[in-house]
Amino acid sequence: MKKAMSVALILLILISLVGCGGGNDLIGKWQIDLEEYDENNSLGIDLSITFTEEKWIMMGMEFDYEIKGDKIVVQLFGAEPEEINYKINGDKLKLFIEGEETNFVRVKD
Repeated sequence: MKKAMSVALILLILISLVGCGGGNDLIGKWQIDLEEYDENNSLGIDLSITFTEEKWIMMGMEFDYEIKGDKIVVQLFGAEPEEINYKINGDKLKLFIEGEETNFVRVKD
C-alpha cells in the first residue's frame, strides 16, 4: 500500500506538468507496472499515460511536451520548464521524477 501511495504521489506530480513536441518512441499508451507497485490497483484509478505526437494525456488531462535527448521537457501553466529523465527499453518506460523511478509497460492494442 505504501508503494501504491508513492506511485499516486508521483502521478499527481506528473499531472501538474506540461510539455510540447514528441519523440516517436514515446507514442502510445503506457500502463504503470502494476506487478511492481499495486498488482490489484487498490487505488482504483487509471494509472496510465498516453503520448501522441503533441500531447501527453493522463487522468483526462492533456499537456504539451517536448523531447530533448533523454529528457521530457514540461511546463506548468507558465512556470519554469521542468525536465523529466526517461528511458525506454523495448516495451518498458522508466520516468525519473525528483529522484524517484516509476516504471510503465506499453499497452498493446
